[in-house]
Amino acid sequence: MIIDYDMLVSILKAKEKTLLRTLPKVLESYYHKDKIHTGADFIYVEGDIPVALVAHLDTIYSSPPAWLFHDSTQEILWTPEGLGADDRAGVYGILMLIMEGNRPSIIFTTGEEQGGKGAINFLSQYPNPLVETNFLIELDRQGFNDAVYYDCDNPEFERYINSYGFYTATGIFSDISFIAPEWGIAAVNLSIGYFNEHTPQEYLCYSYTQETIEKVNHILESDHTEKFYYKEKDELWHRDEEIWQSST
Repeated sequence: MIIDYDMLVSILKAKEKTLLRTLPKVLESYYHKDKIHTGADFIYVEGDIPVALVAHLDTIYSSPPAWLFHDSTQEILWTPEGLGADDRAGVYGILMLIMEGNRPSIIFTTGEEQGGKGAINFLSQYPNPLVETNFLIELDRQGFNDAVYYDCDNPEFERYINSYGFYTATGIFSDISFIAPEWGIAAVNLSIGYFNEHTPQEYLCYSYTQETIEKVNHILESDHTEKFYYKEKDELWHRDEEIWQSST
């Protein structure tokens, strides 16, 4: 699997509304139309593999970058306009995985950077998965080998994910902080190669992006007969939606 540079740049430069409108059409090339469900701030696709991949379409910026700078030696993309690889790199990763022939379930949201609004609205319509889902993987984390489990305390799931070359790290919240406990399914956020997110110094090391894609590809190709359940930690991060929304 090699990097599709043109597709990556196109996703980074796309407007959020454009992705929300056009991605369902793109996905119709890989999934039956009846399996693709859309809302005002989410896209949900029923897959054949009992794993759901998650990424968010929004960034912290009001508009995508017009110009990107590329260091082919370091395999880095950046721009002083604000790159938005958090989480366009995750969107790219999921598309690459389905183009490789995988058919997981997919959840694309908006509003993650506004306290998970898209995930909250998604759950109001889909409080349970439509197809068998054994665990969730969100491609939305800085760095190159982090695995963040948030309030999910399932040691077996943690060992399973980390066996693919990830290391447990800590984080505050993401979309799976809402979806995992509601669905009762274990979930993890994995590094997707961006650094200095939410700052003008953000950059994407796309070789790291590619490494995570390849690791997740191995996960999707493995046997998924075991379901990993969400087990809540004794001490929780604050996850109440009103707190998150009022803090943005």
